[in-house]
Amino acid sequence: MEQKLFEFYDTTSIEPTLEQVFQLAKNQKREKRIQLSTINEYDKAFNKLLEPYKNLKISKIHKRTVKLWFDDYKEKNGQVSFSQFNKFRDLISCIFTYLEVEGYIDFSYPEAIRLVNLNKELYTLPVVHKSEDELWFNEAEQALLINYCRTHADIKNMALLLLLDTGMRPGEICALN
Repeated sequence: MEQKLFEFYDTTSIEPTLEQVFQLAKNQKREKRIQLSTINEYDKAFNKLLEPYKNLKISKIHKRTVKLWFDDYKEKNGQVSFSQFNKFRDLISCIFTYLEVEGYIDFSYPEAIRLVNLNKELYTLPVVHKSEDELWFNEAEQALLINYCRTHADIKNMALLLLLDTGMRPGEICALN
């Protein structure tokens, strides 16, 4: 697998490498005032997935390369979580959007992403469903708690109500004014 990925590797030309383009794409995102946490996630995903290919010349990347990256990662590390898979996909979109806009690639990156998405189940672990005994609250208890929070409205109960009734995550609730 690794031989396929590096067979076109060429260090003699002046064209940018994957790592250089990643830095440029990241800088462009910063200029658009993307959140620092998103930039940090891009860095983590790059170091995890694309570090071995950082010196790959851009002209040697084709639409099947992205799928090879995912396949190679899966072969070396096993399946990844749904969240990690989406972070990898976001990183690829960040880099390839930049490449497409700047004219470095002659294919549409959504097509490359589509090739990966076709086999999405190969890259993601199945969702583990918990039995009702393992849940914090069963449906009846959750309904009682929702009703209590509605009738005793204060800041804490409203936050709990948002958690239970809307499915918002704690971090999203903390970010509210």
